[in-house]
Amino acid sequence: MKPYRSLWLVVGIAYSLILGNSPSRAGNAERLEILHHAPVTLAQAIKIALEKYPGYALQGKLKEQDGMFYYEIELVSDDGQADIYVHPVNGLVIGAESEIGMALRLKRRWEARFEVVSRAPLSALDAMSIAHEEAKGRILEVDLRKNHKGQFFYRMKLYEGGAKHVIDVNIGSGEVIQHEIPTS
Repeated sequence: MKPYRSLWLVVGIAYSLILGNSPSRAGNAERLEILHHAPVTLAQAIKIALEKYPGYALQGKLKEQDGMFYYEIELVSDDGQADIYVHPVNGLVIGAESEIGMALRLKRRWEARFEVVSRAPLSALDAMSIAHEEAKGRILEVDLRKNHKGQFFYRMKLYEGGAKHVIDVNIGSGEVIQHEIPTS
């Protein structure tokens, strides 16, 4: 993997393709509406990011800044950590930022996370597939986490019919270790 260069490119035409160019910060209802209509899913955005920048996905989520929606995918490899920004409408990589010259504490953090995901039999995409078996809908977020027992898992926030499901999948076994089902 080549070292990432810090860059943030947003072409003027990208703004015209963005859904919901509202100057206000988006809430969950607006994000759900964007997700419902966005042709590019979070899983597809992760695949696009990994094609451009090989490594392992640690986190992915739909974000909004200044009325512009994008997927932020956090990747890690043996070369470092990077955030890749993917357009939710056309799937283009619209930017990338890397942690060059990061503090030693942060470097140790991504090195430790790289060590975990590089040895795990389950990727973020695998965990997302397992979450879809538990509940249908669109995944708004995926995040690598560690519980109080030292176990690593991917936490997915999935929306089905307007209800939020939180599903945790163990990265070693693929077991669903938690599924918070919304109550009526």
